[in-house]
Amino acid sequence: MTRLEELYTGGTSIQWGQGSTASLAELNMLSRLSTLEVQIPDVKAAPQNFFEGLLNLENYKIFIGKEWEWEWVL
Repeated sequence: MTRLEELYTGGTSIQWGQGSTASLAELNMLSRLSTLEVQIPDVKAAPQNFFEGLLNLENYKIFIGKEWEWEWVL
């Protein structure tokens, strides 16, 4: 997965953070990642430097909070 260039998880029910196998910090390890679509229900799940690690993205949709309906942005 270290060569992953695009990741689309928008509209899924991934629970990021504590008690989960999915970690937002792992996304920063994907050095080739250029496109990311993700919904983060709780901003507390994001590590302190999470957004700094995403500065090289060319395309992205990042929604923070539970009130977003992914269908609105398709």
